[in-house]
Amino acid sequence: MIEEIIRGDEEDRPANAIRSFVIHYASESTIERIGRKFLIDPNVLPEFHVRSIGNGMAINWERAEGFFTPLFRRSPLVSPEIFSASLNELFFVGDGDCLNEFGHYYIALYIAGMITRYFPHIWIKEMRINSPAAVLIDELVEHSIDRVPLLAASALERAIYIYD
Repeated sequence: MIEEIIRGDEEDRPANAIRSFVIHYASESTIERIGRKFLIDPNVLPEFHVRSIGNGMAINWERAEGFFTPLFRRSPLVSPEIFSASLNELFFVGDGDCLNEFGHYYIALYIAGMITRYFPHIWIKEMRINSPAAVLIDELVEHSIDRVPLLAASALERAIYIYD
């Protein structure tokens, strides 16, 4: 979970912000590997608080007054790469994984397209009996219709878009 709370002053101007990263339901070694991927600029280290919670950890970044003024040319925090399955569900990309969610859809759709195009005699038989492979490809296509346009826009514009 990633959450940000921005508090305002008496005139409703942003006064401070707290960004929280909560990672849960993971083994101790997984938490340690994920924790090592968070890179923090030494100048802002006092603003960070890390603590263990159950089977996970929480990282809180509390920015004080003036947090909207750009103090750095780049972000003082670099977090591990993530992708979202929904607004409430985020997944960290693990060690050795080099594809993001868009890449996984691209490869899966490519493979499905090759099967249906170059082996139609096999594909038609699979569709007629409603085999697990046919159901899987149908599900892939249904999910792709919802996700891929937003993922493609995100990749092209180098921005993160999330459906509300």
